Amino acid sequence: GRSPAGASASPSAASHSSEHTLADDGLTWWQASFSLVVVVVGAGVMALPQLPTKSGVAGCFLAMLLCSAVIMESGIAMWEAIMAGNGSPKCAGGKKRIISYEDFGRAALGGPGEVVVLFMQVLSYIGLAASYTMLISDSVAHLSDFWMPPRQWLLVLSPMFGLMALLPNVSAVAKVVPVAA
Repeated sequence: GRSPAGASASPSAASHSSEHTLADDGLTWWQASFSLVVVVVGAGVMALPQLPTKSGVAGCFLAMLLCSAVIMESGIAMWEAIMAGNGSPKCAGGKKRIISYEDFGRAALGGPGEVVVLFMQVLSYIGLAASYTMLISDSVAHLSDFWMPPRQWLLVLSPMFGLMALLPNVSAVAKVVPVAA
């Protein structure tokens, strides 16, 4: 929502805002970035309890250090790229600002760069969805004391996952939350 002070500002003052927001289009660039990080971290957190059993304490500590370094370096690189791309004279001359991952690809390689970024995003989201479905089917198999193996639970749960994927937004899921409680 907008504040009353922001609502009374003139349109020309709003267009010269220091931060580009996408109030009509969706999220700001930092909100989209934070959302992506939360999803990736959430998937990783679900797998963390198995890490020490597979690699030991030393391997776990090394993996944590490596992941921390990669996350910090990629975050800094992304921030620098956004600042460089949005601070360029071309941006002020009517060129589109960098506000999404697709904009990075377009700025680097034009149309083909945008297609490559979109393709990689689709692959990562499919991989993430596959990881979650396997994790859920493993968990349900464990909770049911292996009444059915995880692969069979995956087949049983797939229609529910498909229906949930067709929901228009997350608020539609809120209607069935009392059932889970």
